[in-house]
Amino acid sequence: MENVDTVAGIVLAGGQSSRMGRNKALLVFRGLPLVEHMQKTLAEAGIADTYISGTLAGYDTLPDREPLAGPARAMARLLQEFSGRYNRLLFIPVDMPFMSAGVIRALLAAPGNVFIKGHPLPNCLLTRRGLPASNAVKGLLEEVSATALEIQGGHEKDFLNLNTPEDWERAGGGG
Repeated sequence: MENVDTVAGIVLAGGQSSRMGRNKALLVFRGLPLVEHMQKTLAEAGIADTYISGTLAGYDTLPDREPLAGPARAMARLLQEFSGRYNRLLFIPVDMPFMSAGVIRALLAAPGNVFIKGHPLPNCLLTRRGLPASNAVKGLLEEVSATALEIQGGHEKDFLNLNTPEDWERAGGGG
C-alpha cells in the first residue's frame, strides 16, 4: 500500500442537495453529520489529511471556484492546487455513508489513477494539470487514463448514494 502520508482525502460536498431538500452533508448518520462521518471513514483507512470541497457553514472548506459546475471541475482544480504537496488525492462523495475503510484501502493499495469498477466515485487520482474537457467524473477518469479496480463481492452497500429523502429512509435514516 502507498504511504498514506502522500495521499489527501477530499470529501466532495459542493452540491445543492436539491433532491434531498436539505444539505446532505449535515444529515446526522451514526451520531455525526455526514461530512464528519466521511472524514472519519477516511481517517480509519489511514488518511491523516482530509479536506472538504465545497462551502459548508461552520466548517473549514475548500470553496469551489466554479460553484455548481460539478464534481469533475472541483476535482481537477484541487488536483492542480495540491500539485507537489501530495502524490495522490482520494475523492469521496459526502453522500455515500456506507463506504468502508476497506474499499478505500483497496484504492490506496492500487498504483496510479484508480477507481472501483462500475463506480466513478470514490477514486484516487494523481496530480494533473489543466481543467478537464468533460464536466463529468467519468470523463475526467478517462482523461487521466484511470484504471478500473475490481473488488470482490460483498461491497454493494458501500456504494449506496443517498440523494433523496426516500433513499435516506430506505437506508435506515441516521442508523
